[in-house]
Amino acid sequence: MKIRGFEDVMELLENVTDKVTEKAESFADTSAEKFGLIKEATEDILNLSNAKKDLENAYIELGKAVYEKASDGSSLYLKFKNELNEVTEAKENLEKFDDIIRTWRNVKVCECCQTEVPISSKFCPECGEEFCDEDYDEDGFCPHCGEEISSEQHFCSQCGFHLK
Repeated sequence: MKIRGFEDVMELLENVTDKVTEKAESFADTSAEKFGLIKEATEDILNLSNAKKDLENAYIELGKAVYEKASDGSSLYLKFKNELNEVTEAKENLEKFDDIIRTWRNVKVCECCQTEVPISSKFCPECGEEFCDEDYDEDGFCPHCGEEISSEQHFCSQCGFHLK
């Protein structure tokens, strides 16, 4: 483009300004999306930490109750039913949040040897166990965010979760 006068300079400046504005808006949108994912991951980590504390507290309360009540000789299960239920509930919550964190990290646990492996693994590198592809449906939904996915997708278009 040959610049002939003031109008050409102004038009060129306007075009550059438009492109800079477009890039800045795109950057802001991407940054906001990534911040949302970081915020969600941080909340999941906090939930996991709270679940671990709840489990520890339930164990402490169970220990105190056993110490205080075990001396009279009656059935321990009936005496500690509530405390045992609290421990069970805390363990379930801990497992739930562990699963959420593994999803963020794109790993799964081998049911045979308890080794964490990449979610796309077909076999466990530690014990050789073959994995069933139950992590997501071929034409189902993303296990991380619930977005509908197709069998051709390698990543979720909504949250970026690695599907294959």
